[in-house]
Amino acid sequence: MYAMGLLLILLLGWNFSISMWVCAGIQLVYILLGGLTSAMYNEVLQFFLIVLGGAPRQHLKGLVYSQTPRFGLADEPWYRRPLAEVHD
Repeated sequence: MYAMGLLLILLLGWNFSISMWVCAGIQLVYILLGGLTSAMYNEVLQFFLIVLGGAPRQHLKGLVYSQTPRFGLADEPWYRRPLAEVHD
């Protein structure tokens, strides 16, 4: 709302108080005409798209990991593996 008020000040040369009241009125009309409902539907749609978009990613991640060579280290936990091999 503040950014919209600044835009009105720059474009129309209005006072800050008048700009803020105009912005508040525009937002109130938008909400009363159903803008809030459309925003809620948009949030729900985005949630399902994110969840459904992430599901194949998890499947592919497991598929790629299952096909990579392990070099005999898969049986040991990561904290027991040597950081570097020492050769005498």
